[in-house]
Amino acid sequence: MKYLRFTSSVVIVVVLAINLAAQETDREQAIKQYLQGNDLEATIQMESLVKQKQYASDAELINYLGLAYQNTFDDKKARKMFERAVKLQPANAAYRANLAFAY
Repeated sequence: MKYLRFTSSVVIVVVLAINLAAQETDREQAIKQYLQGNDLEATIQMESLVKQKQYASDAELINYLGLAYQNTFDDKKARKMFERAVKLQPANAAYRANLAFAY
């Protein structure tokens, strides 16, 4: 009987862990929107995310937001995001290249 309860508990924990791992975060969904070419939707989602404390210093997300702005012809906002990404990760060559391209 004890073995059965223990086994049931383990199964429940494993199922919960699999469900959590399968769920995409808002960040992942926003980046996915950009990668699928949905720039406007990605921009809306990422703008909201970078205002949150946990994503305010996420250079990758900020860079993707800059790319989405660039694709929607908002060059001023794109440059601002690229500058922010470079400031957060100055050694990242891709972020520097995006910034250079924006000028």
